[in-house]
Amino acid sequence: AADAAWLHQYPGGPMPIPGGTIGDADGDSLPDDWESAHGLDRFDSAGDQGTSGDPDHDGIPNVAEYVLAGHPRVPSPLILPAVATGPGGCTFTFKRCAASAQTIDQVFQYGADLVRWTDIPLVPGANVALGEIDGEGNQTVTVTLPAAGPRLFGRLRFTLR
Repeated sequence: AADAAWLHQYPGGPMPIPGGTIGDADGDSLPDDWESAHGLDRFDSAGDQGTSGDPDHDGIPNVAEYVLAGHPRVPSPLILPAVATGPGGCTFTFKRCAASAQTIDQVFQYGADLVRWTDIPLVPGANVALGEIDGEGNQTVTVTLPAAGPRLFGRLRFTLR
C-alpha cells in the first residue's frame, strides 16, 4: 500500500496527496481504494475497468456493484433490490455502500409502464427509510410505495457527478 498516497498522474509524475487520501485517479466516480480492493485498475476508466464495465458478466455494471456493495469480479445478482408485495403496496429493499451517495446521485424510479417514471431520491423521507451504517460502511435502503393499479415497475438510476 505504499502507493496509496498518490492521487493523479501528471506529465511530471504522480502528485502526492497529504495524509494519504485516496481519491479517484481516473475520474470515473469509483473510489481508488474500492477499485484496487476489487481488482480494477484505478488509473483506467475504459471498458471493464470503468463505471459501465462488467468484468464478471453478471449484467450489473461496476457503478451498480459499487453502490449496491457488490463485487465487480464475482457474479452477484443477490445485490439487486428484493421486492415484497402486499395489499398495502410494494417494498423494495437493498443494501448500499453509504459513501457512494457522496459521488453518485441515486434515485429510485417507479411507474405503471416502462415509459413514464416518477423519481424518488434515496434520502430519508415519506417513501425512503435508510438503516444505520454497519461496520463495513453499508446501509439498508427501503423504498415503500402504496398500491397503485395492477402493475408497478421499479428501477434504480445512478448519475455520476
